[in-house]
Amino acid sequence: MAVDDYRINAQVRAVLVQRAVDMGKIEYGTTNRVIYIKGRLAPFMREEPEDAYDAKLQEAVMAKKLENVLRRLPGVRDVVFLLERVHKVGWRWRPR
Repeated sequence: MAVDDYRINAQVRAVLVQRAVDMGKIEYGTTNRVIYIKGRLAPFMREEPEDAYDAKLQEAVMAKKLENVLRRLPGVRDVVFLLERVHKVGWRWRPR
């Protein structure tokens, strides 16, 4: 892993913690300045909505905001999400 990837990983972790993402439900890594995020974006220490569709919508909103922040990090070429409950179709986030 290049030094740039380590720096980007540290920045990604800082962004995830600032946004109160439950770190136990997500994995992330950087390869060749491309960020990979896998798992579930769930809020830390907050109740998830009881309705599954509402939880997926909440995750889609979190993913969109997170993507915007991560793409602006210096040195990042791309951000790839491999999330369980939502996916990106074109430029829109949709529940699975």
